[in-house]
Amino acid sequence: MIKAELIHNPYLLSTEVRFNEQAPKINCQIEKYEKMPLKDWVDKAPGIFYDRCFIALEKSNILS
Repeated sequence: MIKAELIHNPYLLSTEVRFNEQAPKINCQIEKYEKMPLKDWVDKAPGIFYDRCFIALEKSNILS
């Protein structure tokens, strides 16, 4: 199982995303969204997280 976390500070307007308590890999799809205001992409977050986690599960052969 992959743990996906979305940490947002509304006072600093900063957002941090982690997968299994680690930052996303370089060139990960979520990387481009982290710098944007959360309100602009929060509706896309479930799909982004699903895509990222599904790819990781495929690579680890958990789904095979």
